[in-house]
Amino acid sequence: MDSYIIAAIIGASATICAVVLKTYLSGHWQKGKLEKHTVQNENVYRALEYAREKLLADRVVVYEFHNGDIYYSGSSQQKFSNTYEVVADGVSSELKNQQNLRVSSFNRLIKPLVDADEYGFDDLGDIEDVVSRTFFEDQGTKSTFCVPIQLLTGKIIGILGVDYVKSPQKLKAHQKDFIKNQSCIISGYLKA
Repeated sequence: MDSYIIAAIIGASATICAVVLKTYLSGHWQKGKLEKHTVQNENVYRALEYAREKLLADRVVVYEFHNGDIYYSGSSQQKFSNTYEVVADGVSSELKNQQNLRVSSFNRLIKPLVDADEYGFDDLGDIEDVVSRTFFEDQGTKSTFCVPIQLLTGKIIGILGVDYVKSPQKLKAHQKDFIKNQSCIISGYLKA
């Protein structure tokens, strides 16, 4: 009988130790996860600020794709939101206004990103699609250039956008290449 009591005490002690250890590690892991995300976020902001300064841009933004709600048909709504943004002095932040945007509403903006790896206009008046043109005009944008943010697997997870608000700009090929390189760097930070 004594061996059963000793086994019960050992089992109970092991259970208590496991619960305490799990609770400690869970809290410790959460703290580490938050710290990891703050470092990740800071890296994204530094990359955006660097791009804004190098390109003399007025606004640089990351839009990330995410799941939305479900339609009655059963299909999923695909959405995207402004998740990171840096702006020059005197330029409005649009972050709060650009949440949960439906991909279907912006298909004529997103399709060129998927097909040609870029979307841009030196003059917004050249945008034929009224929805896309209005989207940029409502932000005060005069010129824009966007590229997809892709994982190494080729999966598009977001959009990197560079906007000129104060005056229109025509980007040179090396500037467009720079933006594409920045999107690769930002992809790594977002995936980390």
